Amino acid sequence: MKRWSLVRELNINTVTMASIAHVGDNDTIEPISRVLEVHREGAVFDGREGEFNDYALFAREIPAPEFNETLELAIDNPYDRIQVGRVDVMSASTSGIVQIGTNRRIASESRTKYIRQFFSADAPTGSQIPAPDLPNTQ
Repeated sequence: MKRWSLVRELNINTVTMASIAHVGDNDTIEPISRVLEVHREGAVFDGREGEFNDYALFAREIPAPEFNETLELAIDNPYDRIQVGRVDVMSASTSGIVQIGTNRRIASESRTKYIRQFFSADAPTGSQIPAPDLPNTQ
């Protein structure tokens, strides 16, 4: 049964990075967010920044959850609408979903890789990068 989604007030501060805010019915929602964030001690670039294929995290298959339970469901929708007074949402981020309505299928994916790189020799092992050749300013 299709229903109306009636919302008196919806306040959303931020919707970002493949997130969705939707009022009403939908069939399928598939937001995806792939993030590769590199924090460096200085602005040094080697021309290969942003290569998702360099990290196994972005190539791995995400396993679908297994449902081994028998579910008995009785739905009684005596009204032709979903009625909401007020909804306040601070933020929906990295493939998050805010929806008032019905939906048949949601497949949401978010993969995030954070990397910190330092110039100094006393930085954590594996995080050092060569110091840049800086012009002589004397």
